[in-house]
Amino acid sequence: MEAPGRTSLDRPVTTAGRDWRALGALGALVLGVIGLTWSTWVGLVGEWQQSSHGFLVAPIVVWLAWRALGQQPAHQSGPAWWMLIAVALVSFLWFFFRAATVSVLEQTAATLLIWTTATAVLGWQRGRALIFPVGYLIIAIPIWDALVPVLQPLTSAAAGVACQLLGIPIFLDGNTVHIPNGVFEIEEGCAGRRYFVSAIAIAALYAHLEYRRWSSWLTLIGLAAGLAMVGNWIRVVLVIHAGHTTGMQHPWVKHHGTLGWVVFAVALIPLFAVSRRLESDMTATKVAPPHVASGDRTAPPATLAGALLAALVAAGWPQLVWPAPGRLEAPNAPTQQVAPAGQQGWRGPLAPDVDWRPAPPAADALFLGSYDDGETRVMLFLALYKAQAQGREVIGYGTRIQGDEGWTLAEEDRLRDEELGEWRRAVLARRDGQRRVVLYRYTVAGRPIASRLEAKLWQGLSGLSGDRSASIFAASALCRGSCRKASEDLVRFLRTMRSAEQTRLPS
Repeated sequence: MEAPGRTSLDRPVTTAGRDWRALGALGALVLGVIGLTWSTWVGLVGEWQQSSHGFLVAPIVVWLAWRALGQQPAHQSGPAWWMLIAVALVSFLWFFFRAATVSVLEQTAATLLIWTTATAVLGWQRGRALIFPVGYLIIAIPIWDALVPVLQPLTSAAAGVACQLLGIPIFLDGNTVHIPNGVFEIEEGCAGRRYFVSAIAIAALYAHLEYRRWSSWLTLIGLAAGLAMVGNWIRVVLVIHAGHTTGMQHPWVKHHGTLGWVVFAVALIPLFAVSRRLESDMTATKVAPPHVASGDRTAPPATLAGALLAALVAAGWPQLVWPAPGRLEAPNAPTQQVAPAGQQGWRGPLAPDVDWRPAPPAADALFLGSYDDGETRVMLFLALYKAQAQGREVIGYGTRIQGDEGWTLAEEDRLRDEELGEWRRAVLARRDGQRRVVLYRYTVAGRPIASRLEAKLWQGLSGLSGDRSASIFAASALCRGSCRKASEDLVRFLRTMRSAEQTRLPS
């Protein structure tokens, strides 16, 4: 007798054995795709060396693919030739994102390229079986960094509420927690992204192996994500409490990594209890694959080889048409260029201000100088790139218009002038009460652009023709009473410096 709501997994299931021909074709095409997108995987492995979890995910992906193909019925259809169109499209997207230096989307497209080529060669039925094994690699792609701006303020707010309930005197300034004995900064690493992603990875793997209903999948993954967040909040509160009660002398204050994983493990205990409950509530949890008479289960070798060759050509066609964007070495130090002379009443360039300077990564050259008309002092900044590449770009994780001198971004909007066109307008603030206005925009392949998204798109399109030059042009002034007046002064200054914005370095 079977238990109600369960399907016995002990009954024998007749299969035709593992299809080694399909496994061999899968291995060949994976190696081929990795070879075509080699630079992407080198960059991804480099990021794994910082976070390490990718080295755990990759073997799981291989095992899941092995398992998925081994569970397929004996009879299979031939190659899905129509999928070659998808292979060619995904390959173009990979090439475009690489030219635009959007590494997360580049890595995602490279992963999707593996699945589309596998489906084209092995057929749609096997392609469906490989959706989760290949898709699980997304866990190891740093796309999850986008969660930090959401998780970080939630962690700060939760810590503030919990500390008040515990009677700890606390003042919360953004992501900075002030207590009588010291200050805690809830940095990006404290947002709980690692625990969040680890919990999702565990829950998704368990759900794939045990469940067939989407409702059970979503319930388990949602619960795992929630428990990971709460566990991280508890960790932060424990550290603050330890600092408060020991005068900041407790080991947890400086070394709280191990504590985090201990709390994470304890927090997931309810997850395993619920996972068994979800399993017992399901009907027909496991459905045995149908028995099919054994026979020739995959396409003939000649057909398989032809499909493999066609898929690799479709995957590599953009690199045959356009020059491949290389991974350029950063210069040892940017060349300091002399800023252009002031015009129409503006004296300069003068000695640059030292309390504001944007932080562009690995620029080839910098223009830096101050200008004065007797009433307003303006700081001019221009960073130039001969060719953008990953880690050397005007828009990226390392580019901060507020710089590293204690300024924070208070607000940002757009400013449009009939003569100058559209600019980004940022208001920076500092703890001493000072405020500063910055007007800036990007020039990509000779085209001034205020929108970050448009600049990235144009970077990708211009990269197809080989022009990867770019720059960021910014002017800044202190708000002396009114930031609106500072904005007007900056517009007046920029009208006299229009030629400087179009400066380009020789390729």
